[in-house]
Amino acid sequence: MEFQTAFDLFIGLTLLVAGILTLAFRNRQNSFIGVRIGYTYMSEEAWRKANTAGGLFFVGFSLVLVIMALTGVSIQAFLLALIVGVLAGVGVSVAVAKRTYELEELSREAPEKPPGKKIEVNIRPYLLLQLVALGAYLLLVALNWSALPEPMTVHFDASGNPNGFMSKAWGAVGIPLMV
Repeated sequence: MEFQTAFDLFIGLTLLVAGILTLAFRNRQNSFIGVRIGYTYMSEEAWRKANTAGGLFFVGFSLVLVIMALTGVSIQAFLLALIVGVLAGVGVSVAVAKRTYELEELSREAPEKPPGKKIEVNIRPYLLLQLVALGAYLLLVALNWSALPEPMTVHFDASGNPNGFMSKAWGAVGIPLMV
């Protein structure tokens, strides 16, 4: 047996064992086996559902990896499938846990709003800071107006070559004011 086939089989069988263990311990929260994220620790139902979904996914996915190993696919194809599959399995488990926890939270009655002061937010300092920054920018543009090129490059392609141009007035003043 080639090393690559043995390696691929080892990975596939390891994920099979992980999936089976996840299914075996899905009914009891623990710190060692299964999907261990915040949602699953905050809800027993989220733990159970996420570990059931994750365990089933990884058992099925590991069988696909074992078949890939036995058919002799390239290491690149195997590793790509492994990465995509593990990310998909984690994504499925997290999505199930999140949805279960959120539905559980929504089913609880909301507490009464406590009496007290209304929270007020003062945005004036942040607005003032933005206006000061805009003013400094416009002052810098005015002081260096003669040094600015006409037309101005405003966009570059993936290779770093300029491919978008505007007049100096629009590129240096108009667009920044709109943003």
